[in-house]
Parts: sequence; C-alpha cells; structure tokens
Amino acid sequence: MSEEKIGMVKTEIKKTVNKINKEKVDGSKIETKKPVNKINKEKIISEKIERRILVVDTDKKPVKKRTLQKKKLISNIYVGKRKRAIARVSLTQGDKKITINNKSIEEFPKVAQLKISEPLLIAEDDNYNIKVNVKGGGVMGQAEAIAQGIAKALVNLKGDSLKKKLIAYDRNLLIQDIRRTEPHKPSCSKRGPRAHKQRSKR
Repeated sequence: MSEEKIGMVKTEIKKTVNKINKEKVDGSKIETKKPVNKINKEKIISEKIERRILVVDTDKKPVKKRTLQKKKLISNIYVGKRKRAIARVSLTQGDKKITINNKSIEEFPKVAQLKISEPLLIAEDDNYNIKVNVKGGGVMGQAEAIAQGIAKALVNLKGDSLKKKLIAYDRNLLIQDIRRTEPHKPSCSKRGPRAHKQRSKR
C-alpha cells in the first residue's frame, strides 16, 4: 500500500476510537446484541440436537452414489469401406440420431444424407442412435462407407431376410467395391491417366 492510503486508514481508526470514548464519557449505551430469552435458548439447543441426530443417522446409513446407466450396445463396431474412406459404425437403441465424427448428419449434403439412410429405409426401422467415425476419402466415398457399415450392423440384428433385400437393391451395401481410380501417368497427369496430345501422322 502507498503512504497516502496508510495515512487515511490511520485517521479513520482514530476517529472511531474517539467516538467510542465520547460515548463512554457521556454515558450513552453502545449498541449490543439483544439478550437471548430462555425460550430462544431452548429452541437453539433443540435445533442443535436435531442436527446432531441427522448427522449420526447419515453416518449409519451411507448414501448411495448415483450411477449413470449407459445405453447398451446392440451390435459391435462394423466397418464399411469405399475407395479411400473407412467408416466405423456402432448402434444403440434410441432417438433416431446419426452423428458422424461428433457432428450431426445435417452438415452433410442432401445427396450424401440419402445415401447414408438407404439401409434404414430398406429395413423399415430407424429407431437407433448411430455413431460413426470416418476417415479418408471424399464426401460421397465417406457416405457410401457409412451406408455399408450401417447395412452390416442391421443384417447382424435382423438376419438373412434383410440381407436378401439389400443385395437385390445394391450389392455394394454389403460387399466391398474393389474398384479404384487408375494412377495418373507423368506425361500428361493433369488431363488423366491415358490422355495425350493429338499427334499428326502426316
């Protein structure tokens, strides 16, 4: 603290001491707490005893800790693949929510949303919470990988009847598509893997 502040505090202390001394000389009563009656004393004692009893009771009966019940997994984690995209899918019973990398499905374009929801529409059952972790590839590659993972999980739950429907609709919902893009050649890599300039023979 600065010297000015210390001086101000000292003067305030002196003023309060002088007031108290004047009141003692004049015979004026200093404000004190109201005396406690016998009835008030009995109430205070009874309240203290009740508090002690409550504390003893809580010691004898330990309070049970609240445990959050986790939703049980219906299926294991299923993997779907397309091009360079790899999706890991897990299902739980719930509120018809699909989260992809901790984001809602609405952040994907509508075409990708329809592709992801294809196996649920074919199964005619979407009462699941679906959590997905996707890496690699583009938007549509990731969407097809997610759809494949969801389809595999639903087939595990519902059996061969759904499997036949999915294969009749699109075989790649259950079986991985092996096709890849051809690597570009160094002579004309921007146009494509086999593109070349037109050559005149004459």
